[in-house]
Parts: sequence; structure tokens; C-alpha cells
Amino acid sequence: MGVVVGGLGFFWAPLTAKPPPGGSRTVGPSAFPVTVSLLLALSGLVLAGRGVLGRRRTRRLAGQERTAGGGTGADTAAGNIRQSGDSTDETVESGQPPVPWRRLALMIALFATYVLAFIPLGQPIATTAYLLATSTLIERERWLRNGCFAVVLSVAVHLTFTRLLGVELPAGLLG
Repeated sequence: MGVVVGGLGFFWAPLTAKPPPGGSRTVGPSAFPVTVSLLLALSGLVLAGRGVLGRRRTRRLAGQERTAGGGTGADTAAGNIRQSGDSTDETVESGQPPVPWRRLALMIALFATYVLAFIPLGQPIATTAYLLATSTLIERERWLRNGCFAVVLSVAVHLTFTRLLGVELPAGLLG
């Protein structure tokens, strides 16, 4: 998967790079897709590296398990463990927590609300509210930190787009 993500990033970067009009050396809106593409490529390479290292570690652990005589190496390598006291014959993948479906549904609903409120409320207010709500949903006890994070990131995104890249974002209620 990491190779695919990295390849997409390296493929997309040259396609999005365009010289600024009039030979200007200022950073313009075209710099954003190039930056995202390069970050995508870098994250893909990191994922690929982690996958290779994880596979080596799994093989090494499976070999150690076989020599210790603690079950088949295939079960250990596949990550299958049997829960003690489990009355069913199902196996559970180790290291994979259950999917919190309620939280996932709330995140999707928050994102849909954010998309609908983006233009009427404006980028700064909508993004601050969205980030505050999602970060509080993830970690409820740290509401003050979540609020600071939401405000700082929203202002940083707004300034990056409007001042550095010259892209106007909806001002909404503030405009």
C-alpha cells in the first residue's frame, strides 16, 4: 500500500508543477498541490518502510515462537490469538481494536455538517467548530487544549491560503 501511495505522490507532483505567470518567483496557488504531492510521496515511502520492517519483525517473532514450542508459527505470524474464556471458536486479530461504530458515525456526521456550514459560516468559524468538535469527541477531558488547537490551526490555514497562496476562502459571518 505504501508503494502505491508513494508512487501516486511522485507521479502527481510533476503534473501539478507549473511555472508562475509572468516569470514571477513568488509562491502561488500552484505550490500547494506540489507540496501535497510530495508529502503524499513521503508518507507512502514511510508506510512502505514500516510494512517491510513489520513483516521482518513478524517473521522473526514467528521463528522464535516455533523454537519455543508455543503453538504454530503460522498462527502467531498471522496475529491470531484465542481469547481466554471465549466460548466461540472465532479468533481475534491481535493489535486490532474493535471499530467504534458510534464514534465513526459521529465523525462522519460532523464532517457532513462542516461541509454544509463551510460557506454560510465561513472558513474560520466552520473549521474552528469542526476541529473543536472532532478533537473533543476523540479526547473529551482536554477541552481547553482542543479549543486552542482548533483556533490556532484554523487561523494558520486561513492565513496560509489568503496571505501566502492568494486564495480567498469564504469569510461567512466574519466578512
